[in-house]
Amino acid sequence: MTESIGRNDPCPCGSGKKYKHCCMRKATGRRTVQHPARQGRRRSETDDLQPLTQLIEELAAYEAMGEEIDAAITTLERHRPAFEALMEDSEALVERTYRLFADARFEPFHCTADEVQQAFEEVGYPGDFALNSDQEAERMAAAILHVAAHREDQLSVARKLVMMLPEYVAEQRYMDAWIILFSAHKMIEAPDQSNPFLFEMFGYGNDALAERIAVQQEILLQYLGVDQEAIAAMSFDEAEALLQAQTADPEKSAALEAYFAAHPELHRYIESELWDMEHQALMLLEREDAEPLYLDPEEVMPYMVTLMERLHPFETQAREAMEKGEAPHPETLEAMSQMVMDVARAMPPEIFTTERIARLKADMRNYQRDLSQAGEKQAAALAHAAGITLQREEPLDETPLLIAICFVSLREMLLAISYEAQARQDGATEEEQAL
Repeated sequence: MTESIGRNDPCPCGSGKKYKHCCMRKATGRRTVQHPARQGRRRSETDDLQPLTQLIEELAAYEAMGEEIDAAITTLERHRPAFEALMEDSEALVERTYRLFADARFEPFHCTADEVQQAFEEVGYPGDFALNSDQEAERMAAAILHVAAHREDQLSVARKLVMMLPEYVAEQRYMDAWIILFSAHKMIEAPDQSNPFLFEMFGYGNDALAERIAVQQEILLQYLGVDQEAIAAMSFDEAEALLQAQTADPEKSAALEAYFAAHPELHRYIESELWDMEHQALMLLEREDAEPLYLDPEEVMPYMVTLMERLHPFETQAREAMEKGEAPHPETLEAMSQMVMDVARAMPPEIFTTERIARLKADMRNYQRDLSQAGEKQAAALAHAAGITLQREEPLDETPLLIAICFVSLREMLLAISYEAQARQDGATEEEQAL
């Protein structure tokens, strides 16, 4: 029936409207519904075009604000000296940046705990007991950039930030506007570097992740019947006894495995923290007060013959360079260091008997106690972690702590021999000059 009705004919429903403005729309709608496959295809095409449509709309909005943005930037140029002064005051800049990006206008840009956790699992978690602050800062920056690379295109975010400038300039918040402009500029010109905006947005996800991990750890300790404050106050021996008791109890061991199975992200975090602490602990050996952990000279001396034979060709090259007033070539120094490491790797199985390891444990306990009494909590915690590694049953030539002790012991004796030889040479030279 509807096929014989013209578009401009009166609608047969009696509404008085033309058919095209009345029931024709309803009929068309019904016909559309009657073809779900076609409707699904149209929806799919629309979904595919959505990112392009959003980009076009975003660019159109940005272009529409072009004059406002230009005027805002022109105004900001008059306040550049004040901003440059702010950039020189790092404490004031950090405080102002924090307050600026805490504004509700930036909530849509906040990172989530899941995003931050994924980044840390990729680049490594920043350690709470790091002795090398530069290394941890680099790791944090890598995590920030990892999140940024997997989120919205930074160019798009930069445009959205720039579109906020007129509003902040109108409010006479010139330093805030400058921080926004600076962050947007960095995202465009240096996308491989962090910036104030990315740092603050990452911080929200980082805080959320830290809170989530803290809650899960607290639940885990309650699950095992352990008090967190009591653990923090434990000595090395008490912590060691607790660890042995926990692992020896089949019921608690099974409970621990079940909890980690239900919370794999916490398991990965704890494993990462332990690994990081163990490797950070190796840096303790570079401290002057760590000398009691070194091997005795009589333990090192038998290996010095082999080492000196291997180093002789490189030592000659290094001496010739120094005689010419030149620094030894980096490749030469690296090769010499590798020789020392090769010899160090062969030493633990021959030196660290059961009795020698027991002595090292005692030395490590004393070292941790001395660090604690000196108020060096971070170093004491790392000494504790180093001691815990000695409880594991693993091949001695694959235990990083033992290899590191052998390495620094070899190195120190090698340096002592070199200094002694140099002193003898200097003495001989002075005698020759006197004659």
